[in-house]
Order: sequence, then C-alpha cells, then structure tokens
Amino acid sequence: MYDLGIIGGMGPEATAEIFKRIITLTDANCDQEHMKICILNKPQIPDRTEYIIGRGQSPLPVIMEGISELKTLGARYFIIPCNTSHIFANLFSKQKDIKFIDMIETTKRYLSKKYRGKKICILGTTGTVTSKIYGDGYNDGIHIFYPEQDIQDEVMSIIISVKANNKSISDNKTRIINVMKEINKSQGNCIFVVACTELSVIVSGQYIDGIEYIDAMEILAINAIINCGYKINRRMTNLDILTIMEDC
Repeated sequence: MYDLGIIGGMGPEATAEIFKRIITLTDANCDQEHMKICILNKPQIPDRTEYIIGRGQSPLPVIMEGISELKTLGARYFIIPCNTSHIFANLFSKQKDIKFIDMIETTKRYLSKKYRGKKICILGTTGTVTSKIYGDGYNDGIHIFYPEQDIQDEVMSIIISVKANNKSISDNKTRIINVMKEINKSQGNCIFVVACTELSVIVSGQYIDGIEYIDAMEILAINAIINCGYKINRRMTNLDILTIMEDC
C-alpha cells in the first residue's frame, strides 16, 4: 500500500522535482516519518501540447494505464505533475478506488482566495494556453490571462530547453524572468502562475526581485502532503498553508 502515487515522465526532471518538493515540505524528523510514495516514470506518454494542437497522439491511454498500475499497487491518492495533462482531469477525478488531487483546481482555489481582484498571468505550455485550462477572463474574483503569441513562443522555447537540457538552469531562469518583466511592462504588475513543471524546475525556491509568482507544483505538493495525512514544514514555503488546508 502507498499513500501517494505519482504518474511522471512529463518530463522526468519535473517528476524528480515534485518528489523533492514533497520530501522538503513534509515535516518529518526521520526517514520513517515520510509518506510512502510510488513513482511511475512514463516518459513514453505522448506529448500533451502536440495532441491539443492536433499534431500528435492522445496521451490519455498511457496515463490511464498508469492509473490502473497505481490501483494495483494500492495507492490511496495520485497526482500528475503536468499542468497540460489536466485537460483530462474530469476523467481522472471519476476514478474508483483511488483519489485524484487536481493541480489546476487546487491552484485556482488558492488564487481566488488570496488574490481577489488581481490580474493573473498563466505561464505554461502552448497546450495549456490553447486549452485555457486555468480559465480565461474574470473567474471567481480574479482576472486570468495568457501571454501574447510572441511571448508565448519564448515561454515554450524555455520549456523545450529544460526538457532537452541544452541550457543551464541559470540561463533559462534569466529568460523566464525577462518574460515576466516584459509582461509586467505591457500589462501592469500582475501575479504569475508558474503553470508548467519544467518552469517549476527553473524557479524552485527562488526569490525574484520585483516579481510575484505562485508555483502550481508547490501547491500540488502541499495538497498531496495534507491529503495523505502528513504535516507541512512551514519553514520551507511562503504559501498560506491555512488557506490551502481549508480546501483539503
């Protein structure tokens, strides 16, 4: 039996990052106080963005295969650390004998409580932007918007670079900061949602002067810890834990 199952491989480095976040954010004094986690690293899952824009195979069959494997292994909850794959979230949430923790919905609930009246810019894959899985316009007291096409092309280029590991994290961090600054310059200061787990790898634990952002991966990790019955190491996050706990 496992407390949590992770369907990973989208991409592998992001999968390693969510595991690291969960360990770091768990309030544990020894090995035995951490949760039991099963990671299925399935990099053969077809590209989510390519499917959404009509150029590739559906990733759903391989993801569903992973969910079945987690059921067999006895996982109580499961997460998918890939924002774009949440276009199928309604199917994931209907699973029997295993509970799905939805990264998009948990992030949206946090935003609606902490940032009412604010402009929220979603930074994710072109698939996430095209499908608008975070919503669009005014929703639950917040204004969701996405980058203009030329800026989105740069965001996607950064994501692909992280997957290919062809630039340093430092270089890609500089690139995504420049994107944020450009958006703030044209749109006025806003709250950014790091809505791609490759981007989460870049900004992991980083303070960015003059820029406010929320990392969907961190919200997912905290929700997973709480739902599985473990405590949060509050020293390791700047998020409002009480707000998150209200929805768990």
